[in-house]
Amino acid sequence: MLRALKLLASQTGHNKKPRPLSCSHQDYDQIKTERDQLQTKLTQEQHETKQQIAQHFNNTLELDLEKNPTLSQVITRLQELLRRPNSPSKVSETPFGEDLVVIREIDLVMLRNILSPLTKSEIQSIEQAVNYRELANARQGILTNYLKKGQEQLRISKQENKQLVGYQYEERIIWLILLVIS
Repeated sequence: MLRALKLLASQTGHNKKPRPLSCSHQDYDQIKTERDQLQTKLTQEQHETKQQIAQHFNNTLELDLEKNPTLSQVITRLQELLRRPNSPSKVSETPFGEDLVVIREIDLVMLRNILSPLTKSEIQSIEQAVNYRELANARQGILTNYLKKGQEQLRISKQENKQLVGYQYEERIIWLILLVIS
């Protein structure tokens, strides 16, 4: 079979080595110029597409980057935000879009002013809240604990007052008896 193919190739002239193509130098330069222009155009289109994508992400996700960020700047900013889950971002989960860090600080100042000194665990529960719901739950828990303590102290005070009133009543009776006897 191989012999048949060789015989067929020799009869049709396909067994000869191909001759190098001769092209005019002017044709080669024109093709090379067109290739370079197309490459430049492709590179420019890729750059514009990347710029549009970066701008879209910057606007949509409110990353607070410069007016025309590069794609690498957007990626770097997103990586920063992903590494720090407690970090504030413009995409807020607070009711009116406030910064969670600011609300956290206001809550701590308010709780420290209203309540007796906060415990470390109470402060940590406020500081470790990663969204508004957790912050509100932590604040509510702290206030509930202090209200329970206050109610217990009020109950104890009422008992002590009853005892004092009872002692006063007994003392008055004793004085009246002594007064009547004398």
